[in-house]
Amino acid sequence: MFPEQIVGDGFVLRALVPSDAAAMFDYLHRPEVFEATSSGGWTREAVDEFVRSNAEGMIGSRWCRYAIVPGGAAALAGDIGFGSIDIRNRRAEIGYHLAPESWGRGLMTRAVGALNAWAFAEGFHRIEATVMEGNFRSERVLQRSGFVREATLRDYKLVRGAFRDFSLWSLLATGGR
Repeated sequence: MFPEQIVGDGFVLRALVPSDAAAMFDYLHRPEVFEATSSGGWTREAVDEFVRSNAEGMIGSRWCRYAIVPGGAAALAGDIGFGSIDIRNRRAEIGYHLAPESWGRGLMTRAVGALNAWAFAEGFHRIEATVMEGNFRSERVLQRSGFVREATLRDYKLVRGAFRDFSLWSLLATGGR
């Protein structure tokens, strides 16, 4: 179901491969990246397993994760993909991370747009995102990508020992509210 790569404006989204694990770990374990997420922090072993299992998730259409590779770059600048895929209801939840060196350049907004365009062309109807309270960068990406904030999910996830609120965002293939 999922393509091996999606070409975007100044970047390529390509399926994660084992050689991506070191670069992924480099940004995922940094506090400025994981503190804005529900992650408890990443170990190198966990990143290796995540990358390894990506092929299985893509083959089974259960989830997918892509490396975000800017044009001309050898290494990934971040990752993006769909988890919690509901084929019957044509719905998926988008998630992403970006290395701080690539912040503020519009790369993630373009990557979100490219992945969503592929999904809607394939028949998905709704793309969702949940964002932990205080993650303003992610909220801006979603706003710029046309997502609508639907709700506050109170005490939605236990994050590093405390329940945290999350906002729920969506984008419909029809563009409607």
